[in-house]
Amino acid sequence: METKQEIKSILFILVLSSICLSLICGVNVNDSLGQAESAIEVEPQEIKKPPFPPPTAGPEYAPDEILVKFKPGVKRSLMAEIHARFGMVKIREIERIGVHRLRIPAGRTVSEMVEEYRRNPNVEYAEPNYIARKYVVPNDPYYINQWAFYQTNDADIDA
Repeated sequence: METKQEIKSILFILVLSSICLSLICGVNVNDSLGQAESAIEVEPQEIKKPPFPPPTAGPEYAPDEILVKFKPGVKRSLMAEIHARFGMVKIREIERIGVHRLRIPAGRTVSEMVEEYRRNPNVEYAEPNYIARKYVVPNDPYYINQWAFYQTNDADIDA
């Protein structure tokens, strides 16, 4: 007799547990196919366009600038002499990577100046100052809700 009562108690606990679990997890226990359904329905949100303009066709690189990196061990005086020889003006040096951003003189092209520097044995590399553009928006559905990216008071991230 006690075993029959124990079996009923165990079955009752199992049924009660499965009902509680289905309520907590949002599973429909009446589903005839045995597939789980979500009890929480989310309203689809209107997809907004990102607040930045789409990519535009434009120049591939800055029309009057090149980037130059000298080989290790080249003295600054020699770097300045090479720049002066070509009539270049150093806009800025990106010290962390040792790259010089240079403005080319009037009447010269970017490709001409890149070739001039590439022929110099003291130069590690020379290239146009390419313009990087963003072309896609992340596929994060909550991307448009991230307030830190675009604020009207311009205290934002500009991502």
